[in-house]
Parts: sequence; C-alpha cells; structure tokens
Amino acid sequence: MSSGRQSLVRLTARTVLPLVAALMLAAAGSQVATAAPAPAAAAAEMTPQAAVDLGAAQAQKAQGVRTYASVIDLETGQVIAQTDNADEQVASESVVKILLAAHYLVKYDGKLPVDVDADLAEMIKYSDDDICSAYWDADGVTAIARRYFLKNTEVNPDDPGRWGATRITAHDMSSFLYQASLDPVVGPWLVKAMQSTADVGLDFFDQNFGFNSLDGAASKQGWGSDNFSDQANAVHSVGITDRYAAAILQTGPSGTYRTMGALATNTVELLMSADRPAVPVATAGAAPPLPTSPTGTVSLAAGVKLWLTAITF
Repeated sequence: MSSGRQSLVRLTARTVLPLVAALMLAAAGSQVATAAPAPAAAAAEMTPQAAVDLGAAQAQKAQGVRTYASVIDLETGQVIAQTDNADEQVASESVVKILLAAHYLVKYDGKLPVDVDADLAEMIKYSDDDICSAYWDADGVTAIARRYFLKNTEVNPDDPGRWGATRITAHDMSSFLYQASLDPVVGPWLVKAMQSTADVGLDFFDQNFGFNSLDGAASKQGWGSDNFSDQANAVHSVGITDRYAAAILQTGPSGTYRTMGALATNTVELLMSADRPAVPVATAGAAPPLPTSPTGTVSLAAGVKLWLTAITF
C-alpha cells in the first residue's frame, strides 16, 4: 500500500482481517477476474524471456500498463529474463518494506527483539503502513541498497520521509531477493515473513495477485499512486519461488489501479509455465557478489543449504 493512505482508526490486523477477508476477496475477485487476458494455453516450449515479453505485451495491449520485469534463476544466480526497462526507476510503494525489514535484521544481526520481530512480521504480512512509518529509516534503506549493490535504488531525493516514493528497479529487486535469500543474517526471517503474506492487506486491498497467487511462494506486493512518471498508478509484485527470484513491477494510467494486479498474475503464470532453461541465456548478467556479514562472506554452497533449510514449497 502507499504511504499516502493512512488509517483514521488504527486497526488490529490479527483480529479484523480474518472476519472480512472472504468477503473482500469475493468482491475483488469478481472485478479482477475479467481484467487480464488469460495466459496462453500452449506455453510448452516457451522460454522465461518469451513469457515475460508476452505478459508485458498483453498488459500494454489490455490496459496500457507498462511492465518492468527481471527474473534470476536460483540455481545459477543468472538473470534469465528481463524487460528492456528493467533498470528504469519506479516508485516502490510497499515493496520497500522488505528493504526496511532487511535493515533491522542487519542492525540486530538477524536476532530481532521480540516487539520489533512482531511489528515487522505484521508489516510484511498485512502491508501495514503505520508500522512502516513508525520504523522508517531512510539511511537504513540506503545502507541496504549499498549492502546488496542495488545501484538504482534510492529513497525519494525530494522527500526521504515519503517511503512509498522510494525509487526501485525490477533488476535491483530481483537481485535483492536472490542475495537476501542467501544471506544468513536476513534470509531466514525475511523469506518466512514473505511466505506468510496475507490475501488481504490492512487497507482491504486484495494482495492475492502476482507471486502471492502461487502456493508456497515468498512474496511482497505494493500498490499506490506515488509514481513520478506520466503513469502515476503503481501495482507491483516481487517474489521467490522454488525456481526464481523475480520482480514484476507495473505502472498504469488512470482507471487501472484496481485491475493491474490481474495483469501481474498473468505474467507470473506465464513465467511459471515456461520451460526453465538448461543454461542461462547468453545476454543474461550475473547477480552481484553476495553481501558480507559479521560471520564473513556467504558462499554459494552455504546459501543453497540455507535456502533448502528455510523454505518448504
């Protein structure tokens, strides 16, 4: 959700949301179901790059929505698919909350105080804006961008306190997810929290789109109108599956805010139905080196062991 929408009354997600989730999902589902084109029926032999290209083209044709995508193979650490605009900045909306959580995990060396742990877990699960605002640390998010070599990620240069307008790219976010999942200080907690993302956010926005529509995936969604381009609406999904660390960011024109989620789901479904390449495509780039921690540099072997221990699909 966006930093521009604060609740007038502080709700308690743990008690309120379970009572309304079914009704909200039914209403949202009836609207979103017709918003996106159906995934291609014959996805056999489609490459991840072709899947991403098709999803982006369908989103553009259906609603004039721009897609910014990047996909990293977890086994190789290579970018195997991305759009030409994967390095173009867009407003993060609530996707920035995973960077903020990573900051506190690094600050406490992976051992969060009980109250901080509970707050940040709820922030991720329900995309709680009030918690994000209370914990917001622009310098901390900047430090996380440096830790993971996110060259095009920066807090809003005009108003660092406006966290929803933090600038991110699809490539930076897929790289962050890949590296963070292998980082023993950040990965175990963050992946588990992202796997617990609820179907409905604290503001009752339907979060069950994009990577959150996949069983077992670790995901974070973002939505709002903080974007600084001619397409102000931004609806994003980033996630880790059993195969990929990926980002599907989207911006759209007026009238698309409530229907863009279905377009992200369409692209994700195309990606997951495509054939996984045996070797990375020739034009793909490697993810940056893994970050260092108080215990030293993370090796790929250690990271894979951590991944298999932390995630059950």
